[in-house]
Amino acid sequence: MNLELIKYKAYKSGSLEGFADFRLTDVCLEIYGAMLFEKDGKRWILLPQKEYRKKNGGRAWQTLLKFTDAEAYHDFQKSALKQLEHLQTVSKH
Repeated sequence: MNLELIKYKAYKSGSLEGFADFRLTDVCLEIYGAMLFEKDGKRWILLPQKEYRKKNGGRAWQTLLKFTDAEAYHDFQKSALKQLEHLQTVSKH
């Protein structure tokens, strides 16, 4: 998967680490507002979601983007985390 990190903004809140924008160059798609999470030593990217209110007033989230192929989703996670780790390594030096 050809993936480029466009922008990252650290934002610590609970297990949320920050927000990232990515470009999938092989399908000409840019993803804005992906979220980086870390909990119990594990890191993952959550694709953008939209918050809405349920009838009872509770909060819920609607998925906006979804990989329909498990291998493509795994490749995205691996590539995105690698890009973010590289950025964090470079930023420390």
